[in-house]
Amino acid sequence: MKDLGLGKTKIEEDVMEEIKHFMDVLRSHKSQPIDVKEPLSPSMSNNICALVFGKRFEYDDPSRQFLDKNIDEIFEYFTQTSLDVVFPWINYIPFVSKFLESDKPRIAFNNYKKFFQ
Repeated sequence: MKDLGLGKTKIEEDVMEEIKHFMDVLRSHKSQPIDVKEPLSPSMSNNICALVFGKRFEYDDPSRQFLDKNIDEIFEYFTQTSLDVVFPWINYIPFVSKFLESDKPRIAFNNYKKFFQ
């Protein structure tokens, strides 16, 4: 951000604070194997929340967990639907085409809409 002439900003401070929280979570596992998706997902969403709402949420906060759950569902949908772009014939497999017609993305987007209203 300094390269853009902005100097040290509130955003930079928020990101650094979130990195500290993320590192604390990693340290708490005391060198044991960990699935980094679990702490990384809330850490990334907290950076977005800091930009949008001006604050971070604790990892166990229901609002943040709600947002993360819907983000995961949206990304899961887009990851799955990209298969039919690469492999158009996949739509002719009955169980796959039924799976791609899922209402989950629409529900997730509607959940976001309600949350932000």
